[in-house]
Amino acid sequence: MRKYAGCLSVKGNYRKKNQDRACCLSSSKKGILFAVGCVCDGIGSFAQSEIAAEMIRVGLERWFLGMEPLYPENIDEESLIDDLDMTIRELNELIWIYRKENGIDIGEEALTLPAKLEICSEDRKNCLLTIHEGKFHQVKRMFQSAENEVVFLKRMSMGSLTLDKALETGQYRPLTQEEIERLKTNA
Repeated sequence: MRKYAGCLSVKGNYRKKNQDRACCLSSSKKGILFAVGCVCDGIGSFAQSEIAAEMIRVGLERWFLGMEPLYPENIDEESLIDDLDMTIRELNELIWIYRKENGIDIGEEALTLPAKLEICSEDRKNCLLTIHEGKFHQVKRMFQSAENEVVFLKRMSMGSLTLDKALETGQYRPLTQEEIERLKTNA
């Protein structure tokens, strides 16, 4: 196997480190070339994007080393491409987990506080996100930073208050005395 890896460009005027990573992996068996190339462009404005770019590079290298013995005898080209696609999706999810656990740049002076994300559906389109602050459109901006769009947002709780499951969409009710006391205690 031949392996080339490293940085492609200079760090520029605004960064402490170079965020770009590149790798090219290749091998040849029985006259069939098996090669993968990747350029990772620093993942936008993420404050530690050189870490994310390195996660992608290392993840692809591990994928290649796992697939190299199987191709072409035990896995066909279409299955190989499907597996690579899934691996890239999984690596992007790992980066999202890393980012949310370490704070996300949403254009404020400071990163967001760490958050908790739970995927709630197999198609990965529904999730439960727990945040600990309430910056302007924070949830939408967090997902936009990962190139995702929020199409429906429902607040399940705020502080010690949880959404009353008996309420229909658009309905409301006065707070109970107990809820008011909890809010005063937690303020």
